[in-house]
Formats: sequence, structure tokens, C-alpha cells
Amino acid sequence: MSSRRDHLVFDEDRDPDDPQPTTAIPGYRSYYIYCDETCIQGGSAHFGWGSLWIPSNRTGDIGGSDSETGLAGLKRLHSFDHELKWSRINSQNLPFFLDVVDWFFHRKWMMFHGLIVRSEDVDWARYEHRAAGRVFFLSELLRWKLAEYNVPGEDRLFRIRVDPLPIDYRKEHEKIERINNAMLRQRIGRMPIKSIKTISDSKRSAGVQICDLLLGAWVWAWNDPDTTTRRGGARKKVADRIAAWLGWKDLRGATFRQAWKFNGWYFKPKEQGRRRVHARQIPEAFENIEKWRKKPEQANSSK
Repeated sequence: MSSRRDHLVFDEDRDPDDPQPTTAIPGYRSYYIYCDETCIQGGSAHFGWGSLWIPSNRTGDIGGSDSETGLAGLKRLHSFDHELKWSRINSQNLPFFLDVVDWFFHRKWMMFHGLIVRSEDVDWARYEHRAAGRVFFLSELLRWKLAEYNVPGEDRLFRIRVDPLPIDYRKEHEKIERINNAMLRQRIGRMPIKSIKTISDSKRSAGVQICDLLLGAWVWAWNDPDTTTRRGGARKKVADRIAAWLGWKDLRGATFRQAWKFNGWYFKPKEQGRRRVHARQIPEAFENIEKWRKKPEQANSSK
């Protein structure tokens, strides 16, 4: 990783090095964090990293065979026999993907947090090669999130699982673990990352699959997609369903920092002047976990 780093500047024009209050999340002591990327190989205006957060004692629920609690059950209900991926959406399987979106938003213990980056905003000369630069943003996303979710005295632990990273160095995930734990120890006084490991087969990881769907929809909305085709039209309906849950007219947006259920950060270089993207409000239940009992239903219930 580069010694000279880009800075993530968040929605409220505050430097991430400034002290911030701890963000409230579901009160579990340990989490699995499943990470995925999209458009990382180039060719699109934006690329992104996503993370799906699951309490350790809920990992069996997310992949379970019960259609009310697990992804496998939803797949069986819809006769969907494939890996869940954003790229697989079409008009025939659209009802399944819409149900997965609703299933995610109905569960308090499941969170999505992502970072989107406009390639033109990155000073690629700071990195040995572009792959290293893209992986840098995953490392930054994880470190700032883990620091924000640190609760003194609780000693939360996080096990991070990632799709194989787009870099030739096979132990890059171990390098990220060492560097981030060392930096977090300086910032919060301890090393909260229990392990970072790569997922050998995403077909067996419900967490990575759901992350792929949510991240894919969000970044797709930012990349000026063609919605005139049948496939593009089906994808738009999935993106619009997510946006409806957030109270937005479309998914081309970013959230404020305190959003815990669905949190989307848009990268802004520190040296850049006026902000191009401003955060949007989302329902109170998705920003303040204490309001969860009053969580909103999706704004658009049509399928």
C-alpha cells in the first residue's frame, strides 16, 4: 500500500481523522463481515467495495433453508438454482431478486456498508499499480468502519471474509489484517480484527452473494446504465426497490455517516474543492437504531 494515501472525506465535509461519536449498531459482540467488489477491473466511471455485516450467531440464519430466514429457502421458493449475483438479474427471475431486497431490509441484524469511487478522482500515481490502489480503498473502508463501531469495554471482534482480491500477491488479505490492526490499535487501543480470509467459492457464501447484489445495484445506478433493454429494465426495478426502502427516487445517492442499515459513502479526495455529491436523508429507523420498532415499509410495494 502507498505511504501517501488518499483521504476519505465523508458526507458532512469533515475529515475522517476528526474525533467522532460511536455509531450505534445492533448490539452483538462479534460480527462476520463479507466483502465484495464491482467494476474493479476498470471500464466504468465508478467502482466500489461493499461489506455485509452479520452477527456471528446469525451466520446460520442467513444461509438457512427456511424461506422466512435464509437465502437458501428463498432460492427454493423461487426455484432459483444459481449463485445470487447482480449480473444474473433478468425479467424472468425479477420476483426472486425483489424478495431478497425486501428480506434484507426486514432484518435488523443485517447491515450493508459500501464505498463508491469515481476513477477520475483517484491519483493513481500514488500506487505501485492500479490493483494496489483499488485494494487500498477496501482497507480504508474497513478501518474507518471498525473504528466507528468500537464501543469501549465491549471488545467487539470482527471476522472478515472477502472474495479473492484483484491482486497477484496471494497474502494481500493477511497484509491488510496486519496493517489495519496496527493502525486501529493506535486509534482505539486494541486490535479488533480476528481474521481476514478469502472465500474460495462465493457460491457457498450467502454473505458475499447478498453483498454482490446490494453493491452491484448501487454502483450500477452511478454508472449511467442503459435501462431500455429487458435486462436493464429488470435491473432498474431492483435498484428502484432498494431506493424505495431508503425513501429515495433512485439509487444514485449517498447516505449520511450515521446510517447503519444501508450506508453508502462516496469518495471525495481531500484536495478536491466543492463536494460533487451530497448525502441524502433516509428513514429514521435506518439512521437511529433505537427507532427500529417504527421502521418504515418500502415506499413502493409493487413488484
